[in-house]
Amino acid sequence: MMDTTPIPRADEFESFLAYWRSLQAPDALVPSRVAFNPMQVRLMLPFVYMLELRAPDNLHVRLSGTALDGAMGRAMTGENYLDFCEPGDRAFFLGLAKEICGRPCGGRLVRRATFQDGKTHNMRQIGLPLSARDGEVKYIIGLMSIRSDFLAGIQAPALYIRSEIRDVSYIDIGFGVPPNDAWRPDTAG
Repeated sequence: MMDTTPIPRADEFESFLAYWRSLQAPDALVPSRVAFNPMQVRLMLPFVYMLELRAPDNLHVRLSGTALDGAMGRAMTGENYLDFCEPGDRAFFLGLAKEICGRPCGGRLVRRATFQDGKTHNMRQIGLPLSARDGEVKYIIGLMSIRSDFLAGIQAPALYIRSEIRDVSYIDIGFGVPPNDAWRPDTAG
């Protein structure tokens, strides 16, 4: 029987959040991108991503771990993350990124991913804001889980074709959070 334990585990998400909090300078709104040292989370690095909010329609992938690239079937670094989204989900992911950077706050997301081969699994992630050298909050550093049985079966990965948002919650880092149901299509403004 295959191990279906999510990688990273729940406690690793809390460790990732604790590491992010440790980067906070006393006089800064959020931690700086240059304070992030990938070697401090090296065991999690295959599951780490960094996005940069560049333009109203561009979530530039600055970093995508090897496990995430494997799940997508290709390298994502240097690409616009929104190009990997279904057309109907683009506004959601852009809105989530704008909320994380604009408020700022953290975000937790659970979604059910479907791949070309018909396999599905839950992907869980956390995204946290980082600032540029000038103080502008425009980066999101995050950690995403992928089931270990899914990774074990990757030889020629099936391409990701669809996801269903299951849950979104926000992390108050001192500036409040949007309503937890703001992400739902029937309650979003």
